[in-house]
Amino acid sequence: MVSLFERRSLPGTEMLRAERRRVWQGRAIALALLVVSSAITTSAAAQGTHFIAEGTFGVSMPLGIETDQVGMSIGATAGFGGKVPGSLLRMYALAQFNGSQFSILREDLALERTLMELSGGGRVLFPLTSNLRLYADALLGLSWLTSEERSMSGRPVFVEDVEPRMSFTSALGIQFRPLIFLSVGAKTSFLFLLDDSYLPAEDISGCLNILGSVTLHF
Repeated sequence: MVSLFERRSLPGTEMLRAERRRVWQGRAIALALLVVSSAITTSAAAQGTHFIAEGTFGVSMPLGIETDQVGMSIGATAGFGGKVPGSLLRMYALAQFNGSQFSILREDLALERTLMELSGGGRVLFPLTSNLRLYADALLGLSWLTSEERSMSGRPVFVEDVEPRMSFTSALGIQFRPLIFLSVGAKTSFLFLLDDSYLPAEDISGCLNILGSVTLHF
């Protein structure tokens, strides 16, 4: 059986270019996170710093392939921030981990995909009432994609860990805060691989997550 994931080796020059591109991507992420963190820290210092710890769980749909099956997603977010002076807005600096897993059935193969993301960025929160808030997140980071094929009998056919790739995540959510230290809510997030070159065939280029959330406030 010929694997769906056969791909050609990169010529030496292209491998060098890919490595240089990843170095510059890492520097761009570090600079962006430094700017966001500096702005939010300044805002928080003016109004008092607040910390959040958030857990999410829900369903995930892969992007870039055709499938009618959904996977699962789980994540954790930590952040700090505060009220923007002279405004109702709150801003937070975020660090986030998220993992999504998918099972994709084909005629004679079961395809497993695991997408792990580690990222940082910011959140802007707007209070609608004293207990209800809307927020938007934007994060840059790295994602690791593990691809696995199994025969219908369960025998492994192919396993590959793809090198980390730069990714962008955006999210829109709503929170209800019944207690001073607790919020519950829901959000929709999109994760896109910014560099999807040289991915094996039948691989995903990102995911759409629909998540419930529980947030602790300190």
